[in-house]
Amino acid sequence: MNWPARRTRPGLRAGPARLGLAALVAYLAPVPPGMLLLWLGTLVEQGPPAASYIASHGFFLLASLYLSWAGLLVGVPLSILALRTDWAGWAVALGTGAVLAAGVSHLTGLEPDIVLPGALVIAAAYWLMLRRMTGPALAR
Repeated sequence: MNWPARRTRPGLRAGPARLGLAALVAYLAPVPPGMLLLWLGTLVEQGPPAASYIASHGFFLLASLYLSWAGLLVGVPLSILALRTDWAGWAVALGTGAVLAAGVSHLTGLEPDIVLPGALVIAAAYWLMLRRMTGPALAR
């Protein structure tokens, strides 16, 4: 199975239902890892500082639901453009997620290390859903 980093087959299209489903899954994708990290961080009540660091990242992944809709509003149209111009690889999706995270970080004043993990999880989940729905179409 080929998982292209940058270039895909040109002229791909995804309908509104598929784009909406991919966006919904991507929107909810940070919840399971966030809950897992929060749970792992609370296992050690008075443990090392790493435990609170893990729990705080879990909390911010869960809290990303409050900001990720804004990134998806910009990211979904960009993904349509990427599909049509054969730039829909996984590295492009993660790079776009990182750039959108930087923009959200700048606009909201949140630290990039708080926003970036959630944005990368969302970008990866969105790309994986598009990959799953288009099958070999995203392969080069």
